[in-house]
Amino acid sequence: AKDGMLEKFHFLRNQRMSEQAGRVLRRMLELYPEDAEIRQLKTDFDEEWAREVLSNHMAALSRENFDRT
Repeated sequence: AKDGMLEKFHFLRNQRMSEQAGRVLRRMLELYPEDAEIRQLKTDFDEEWAREVLSNHMAALSRENFDRT
């Protein structure tokens, strides 16, 4: 079951389906809270998500400044 969930998580993440991948990852953490690999995946996922949010925010600000000129 764990291998199947890991496979699904990686598939969803590779397809840029972050919300769904996050749900699978949270479920894996509920089922396997002591698993170091899954905890590391969560850390990496959270960092990647934060970078994406910041990148999108900066791009929106750039577009806003460009539209004003």
